[in-house]
Amino acid sequence: MRVIITNESEARGSAGQANKWVKNMERDNRLNVIKQTDSTYLRTLENAIQFGTPILLENIGEELDPVLEPVLQKLTFRQQVS
Repeated sequence: MRVIITNESEARGSAGQANKWVKNMERDNRLNVIKQTDSTYLRTLENAIQFGTPILLENIGEELDPVLEPVLQKLTFRQQVS
Protein backbone atom coordinates (compact mmCIF):
# COMPACT_ATOMS: atom_id res chain seq x y z
CA MET A 1 0.00 0.00 0.00
CA ARG A 2 1.23 3.48 -0.81
CA VAL A 3 0.08 6.47 1.24
CA ILE A 4 0.48 9.88 -0.35
CA ILE A 5 -0.33 12.92 1.77
CA THR A 6 -0.88 16.52 0.69
CA ASN A 7 -2.15 19.60 2.46
CA GLU A 8 -4.62 22.13 1.12
CA SER A 9 -2.06 24.84 0.34
CA GLU A 10 0.03 22.34 -1.62
CA ALA A 11 -2.94 21.56 -3.86
CA ARG A 12 -2.19 24.75 -5.77
CA GLY A 13 0.79 25.29 -8.06
CA SER A 14 3.44 22.65 -8.57
CA ALA A 15 2.05 20.37 -5.85
CA GLY A 16 -1.32 20.50 -7.59
CA GLN A 17 0.41 19.30 -10.73
CA ALA A 18 2.01 16.53 -8.66
CA ASN A 19 -1.44 15.47 -7.44
CA LYS A 20 -2.67 15.24 -11.02
CA TRP A 21 0.42 13.23 -11.97
CA VAL A 22 -0.07 10.81 -9.05
CA LYS A 23 -3.75 10.38 -9.90
CA ASN A 24 -2.87 9.65 -13.51
CA MET A 25 -0.05 7.24 -12.64
CA GLU A 26 -2.07 5.29 -10.04
CA ARG A 27 -5.38 5.22 -11.95
CA ASP A 28 -4.91 1.61 -13.04
CA ASN A 29 -4.04 0.60 -9.45
CA ARG A 30 -7.45 1.69 -8.12
CA LEU A 31 -6.17 4.84 -6.38
CA ASN A 32 -8.49 6.07 -3.63
CA VAL A 33 -8.49 9.82 -3.02
CA ILE A 34 -9.75 10.65 0.47
CA LYS A 35 -9.90 13.46 3.00
CA GLN A 36 -9.99 13.09 6.77
CA THR A 37 -13.45 14.67 6.73
CA ASP A 38 -14.92 11.99 4.43
CA SER A 39 -17.57 9.84 6.09
CA THR A 40 -15.90 6.70 4.70
CA TYR A 41 -12.35 7.80 5.57
CA LEU A 42 -11.49 4.99 8.03
CA ARG A 43 -13.24 2.27 6.04
CA THR A 44 -11.44 3.31 2.84
CA LEU A 45 -8.10 3.41 4.68
CA GLU A 46 -8.72 -0.05 6.20
CA ASN A 47 -9.62 -1.49 2.80
CA ALA A 48 -6.50 0.01 1.22
CA ILE A 49 -4.34 -1.59 3.90
CA GLN A 50 -6.09 -4.92 3.55
CA PHE A 51 -6.04 -5.07 -0.25
CA GLY A 52 -2.83 -3.12 -0.93
CA THR A 53 -4.39 -0.32 -2.96
CA PRO A 54 -2.84 3.18 -3.00
CA ILE A 55 -4.33 6.11 -1.09
CA LEU A 56 -3.97 9.83 -1.77
CA LEU A 57 -4.87 11.68 1.41
CA GLU A 58 -5.72 15.29 0.55
CA ASN A 59 -6.35 18.51 2.48
CA ILE A 60 -4.27 17.67 5.53
CA GLY A 61 -4.01 20.42 8.11
CA GLU A 62 -1.22 21.01 10.58
CA GLU A 63 -1.64 17.65 12.31
CA LEU A 64 -2.18 14.15 11.00
CA ASP A 65 -4.87 11.87 12.34
CA PRO A 66 -3.22 9.66 15.02
CA VAL A 67 -4.71 6.57 13.33
CA LEU A 68 -2.17 7.10 10.52
CA GLU A 69 0.90 6.84 12.78
CA PRO A 70 1.26 3.02 12.71
CA VAL A 71 0.61 3.02 8.96
CA LEU A 72 3.28 5.64 8.26
CA GLN A 73 5.70 3.78 10.53
CA LYS A 74 4.82 0.55 8.71
CA LEU A 75 3.73 -1.07 11.97
CA THR A 76 1.39 -3.57 10.38
CA PHE A 77 0.52 -7.02 11.66
CA ARG A 78 -0.73 -10.06 9.82
CA GLN A 79 -3.59 -11.95 11.36
CA GLN A 80 -4.17 -15.60 10.53
CA VAL A 81 -7.73 -16.72 10.04
CA SER A 82 -8.41 -20.22 11.32
